[in-house]
Amino acid sequence: MGRNFIAEFKAQVVLAMLKEEKAVSQRAAEHGIHPNQLYRWRDEARAGLPRLFSTPAAQQQAAEQTAHTAQVEQLYAEIGKLTTQLSGLKKDCRPNAPVTARPAGEQYWSPATRRASFRTKPRNLLRRKELRNGTWVFRTT
Repeated sequence: MGRNFIAEFKAQVVLAMLKEEKAVSQRAAEHGIHPNQLYRWRDEARAGLPRLFSTPAAQQQAAEQTAHTAQVEQLYAEIGKLTTQLSGLKKDCRPNAPVTARPAGEQYWSPATRRASFRTKPRNLLRRKELRNGTWVFRTT
């Protein structure tokens, strides 16, 4: 588990770092901290500086903007989910067989049904594929 530092210590180290009197690695060695940790603290401090000088109205507007962005992302995710469901339903509604007359004893098999029949039937009962009148049909061998 990592060490926890109080806010005053972080602020003091970041201020000294921003003065640029010493290299960041030297500052880190003085305080026994990894240089990457100092860079993270510096970035966090820079991100928080605008909030110090902003008015409550500006803070409220920023909060509303953040909430709006989150809602838009959530709605886009919902649209993507519904689009996927709709495309699946469209595939399910397609007819499995073209409307053509077939001789008795022949049966149209959709690819999914054919795959399932291969898995469940012994090899000697598998169906043979033939092309008749521009349509693939399967006959029991």
